[in-house]
Amino acid sequence: MIYDCVVWGTPKVRQDVTALKELVIDTPTGRHVPLGQVADVYVAPTPNQITREANSRHIEGKKPGQEIEHPMAIVIMGGLVTSTLLNLLIMPALYWKFAKSKSK
Repeated sequence: MIYDCVVWGTPKVRQDVTALKELVIDTPTGRHVPLGQVADVYVAPTPNQITREANSRHIEGKKPGQEIEHPMAIVIMGGLVTSTLLNLLIMPALYWKFAKSKSK
C-alpha cells in the first residue's frame, strides 16, 4: 500500500531532499532507520494553507480556481475582440454591399 505523508522539520531539512532521506525515524519494532530506506522521498507542491489572524482567515498560496482564470481570460478577451471587429467592420461592409444591390 502507498500512503502520502507530510514531514515537517527545520528549514534546512525541508529544502534538501537528501537531508529528508537521512532523517532518522523510529520503526514499530523500535529500530532507528533513515526515512529513505523505508519510503520514496521527494518534494511535492504544498496545498493551500489557511492561516488565522485576528478572527479572520487568509488563504496563502494559489487560491482555489486560480489555475483556470488565465485560460478563461484569454477566451473572454478573444470573444470580445472578435465580436467588436465583427460589429464595427464586417457587418457594416456586408450591409453596405447587400443593401446597395437591393436598391438597384
